[in-house]
Amino acid sequence: MPWRPDADRQALTQLALRCERFSPCVGLEESEHAESVLLEVTGVAHLFSGEASFVAQVERDVAEQYPSVRLALADSVGAAWAAVHFLTQRQQPVAIVPPGRPEVLWPLPVEGLRLSAANVRALKRLGITTVGQVFQLDRASLPARFGPEINRRWAQLLGERDERITACRARPTFQVSRILDEATTHGEAIEQLWSSLLERLVESLRTQQQGVLHLRCQWLLKGRHAVELEGSSAIPVSIRAPVKGRRIQVLWHCRRYEFQSAPR
Repeated sequence: MPWRPDADRQALTQLALRCERFSPCVGLEESEHAESVLLEVTGVAHLFSGEASFVAQVERDVAEQYPSVRLALADSVGAAWAAVHFLTQRQQPVAIVPPGRPEVLWPLPVEGLRLSAANVRALKRLGITTVGQVFQLDRASLPARFGPEINRRWAQLLGERDERITACRARPTFQVSRILDEATTHGEAIEQLWSSLLERLVESLRTQQQGVLHLRCQWLLKGRHAVELEGSSAIPVSIRAPVKGRRIQVLWHCRRYEFQSAPR
């Protein structure tokens, strides 16, 4: 059967879209012939009772349609890529790299660093066949002999160099607003307005079965500049669970002083 790269990419994209229920950002690896789906799950796994439970739930969800799927969870895209390609197998399709433990990947072949074929051959000619052996090399001297690739891939594996995941489709934006007939400085009135807007926002999210990982509130103050309050880490909400207004209200209570002390 002839290889059909366009069909493969379309199937991979469909898998990515199916995984959107588990992550606010799902995309494909940046490769001409992508074969991996990437999920940004920072601040998400604990909502599924931990990393092991989270990965098991993802596996159960996709295994019916994709029985040969393999999954890996790690601190970085590079580490997850290496783990899913070289730590998983048909009998053990899941691998979790413990946080802050990249040495788990040291025994893997140098191909786990996502190097070009030319650099893999060059390393093997020197007897360097594992990721751990690359770790022992003087990184400062590598570019002169191998170019910048090895150091770049090494930094990506360790999470020293960020790799952003480009989502298959843009994240939806939910917005609610209210314009008052007259300005107010009454604290209770402001809190009631805040609660009312939150309820409208929550209902919009619930209707679309969405959650929120980042919330921004903008107050346009009469005769003064706008004040923006933002929060992300304090309000992670599972995409599969309805978001609760009282959880988002943590942002208001934590930031109340900041609002009250805004410059006049």
